[in-house]
Amino acid sequence: MVRIKPSKEELEQLYCIKKMYVNQIAKIFNVANDTVKSWIIHYNLKYRGIGSRKLPKAFVKPNKETLSKMYNEEKLTLREIGNIFGVGKTTVRRWFNRYGLNIRSNPSDSILDPTHQIQY
Repeated sequence: MVRIKPSKEELEQLYCIKKMYVNQIAKIFNVANDTVKSWIIHYNLKYRGIGSRKLPKAFVKPNKETLSKMYNEEKLTLREIGNIFGVGKTTVRRWFNRYGLNIRSNPSDSILDPTHQIQY
């Protein structure tokens, strides 16, 4: 599959003017959140980041038990967990640190089957 990188103007329209989130733009272009972030930086657009103040009002941060189950039992990666909750893997890593959860040293410990889907 060929990835098409948006023009600066197109990305600026989506990210700066329409105020879309990185994960929303990533879905449009079928790329990872980190790819969109790299485009934003490449085009010298102001990266907003995602802090708790930028999360939707109805957003509920997952609890320690939910994160532990998803990561340790279901073998999801930090990125996969982030995609489920609409945040980046750095935010998920921050949650793990706050909850005192350990992160696998080998990312290949996760399930790599693309058909693997979890219902929540």
